[in-house]
Amino acid sequence: MGMDMGGMMQYIQEMQKKVRDMTVKVTSEDGTVSVIMNGHQELTQVIIGPEVFDKKDAAELSAVIAETFSQALTESKKMLQEEIKKVTGGMGLPPIPGLF
Repeated sequence: MGMDMGGMMQYIQEMQKKVRDMTVKVTSEDGTVSVIMNGHQELTQVIIGPEVFDKKDAAELSAVIAETFSQALTESKKMLQEEIKKVTGGMGLPPIPGLF
């Protein structure tokens, strides 16, 4: 059973919204920084605990943020891959510009 072009475009738009609404939150090992990212790998929030300002200098804080961001990016990609597997029954999708 095929899908017409209009149905395909509607499906792609629905998937884009669903993925954008999906989020991952990753917290640094020491618990001082959290990063929230959506399924489009867009950074939506950085949370820095007040205790950071008493314990870390700027270089340490930058390193913790960068590491936490990298972990969030990895988790966001995994989340997206799992969602694609669910939708396609494990077949994957061909690259569709702007979809994810």
